Amino acid sequence: MDNTRLSRLVELIHEHYTWIDVFDYDKKELFTTLAWGEPETEISHVLRFITKIPRNKYRKGKIISIPGPDLDRTIRSMCINENFKNRFESLNFTIEDIEEIVYKATSNVLKLELENYY
Repeated sequence: MDNTRLSRLVELIHEHYTWIDVFDYDKKELFTTLAWGEPETEISHVLRFITKIPRNKYRKGKIISIPGPDLDRTIRSMCINENFKNRFESLNFTIEDIEEIVYKATSNVLKLELENYY
């Protein structure tokens, strides 16, 4: 994801967060993934969140990282939908789009539960 779209995504999360907010998005972390059944280690940019209020299994102050490649893969798969693709390319994605991106990029684990004020 390019910096402009990532910045807009971060801005919207920050404006609408309820229990978890963006911590940073310019760091790199080491990740191990499985590729063809073999562990592969790589360094990639990450989108990191921090819990502001304890929720479910997450204590206050917990940092949760999503690797950039997972975000990119998720967004590519969602761009099959022309409506989403148009919103995403024009920087008009919704908080529902963001919720879906994060949820899918975390293997259906992390729900941001953003507050919709409009």
